[in-house]
Amino acid sequence: MFTTTDYFTVGHDIVTSPFEGDMFQKFAPDATDISFFFGRVGDARNFLQTLAVISESERLKDVPKLKYHFTVNDISKSALVRKMVIWMLLDEVSNLGGDDEREIFLNTVFSSFFRR
Repeated sequence: MFTTTDYFTVGHDIVTSPFEGDMFQKFAPDATDISFFFGRVGDARNFLQTLAVISESERLKDVPKLKYHFTVNDISKSALVRKMVIWMLLDEVSNLGGDDEREIFLNTVFSSFFRR
């Protein structure tokens, strides 16, 4: 009856990001494309935190704008499908018009996927 035995609606670990603002300037100053691999990503909170940190760093002009490639993998097909649905919905919200419409949409996504 269960399709997966190891599934959490919301993670139970501390959210972290492998991205640090000056790490690429120190070790690869000529890099224009940066790649990340997230294995057994679960609920994708670390991936989403990494996106937020990159976005904030670029907004504050702490780092130059680069191209980023993310590979996300998980052993649980349920977890992967759930993430794909969330990312498709977030892509939809990026194409919406007004702030009110975005807020309603994001509240719906949040209450659908991130409640306990």
